Amino acid sequence: MPLNKTRKVRERKKKILQLLDYFKEEMSTSDIADILDCSISQAYYALKELEREGLVEKKESRGGKPGRRFVWKIK
Repeated sequence: MPLNKTRKVRERKKKILQLLDYFKEEMSTSDIADILDCSISQAYYALKELEREGLVEKKESRGGKPGRRFVWKIK
């Protein structure tokens, strides 16, 4: 992965942690993407990295739109 992309992912992960800490509640992938002004796939990638690092956890959201939706919170 190019260095510039790695830096962007690192910055996005930091912003996600700050966001989840600030709101103190579960947030959906799409809400996080909207607030950070990035694509859902970019937000999801960073969230999956944070999950692998043991910093956040996800659960499947029930209700709302059809399809798989996840909500995230700090561990």
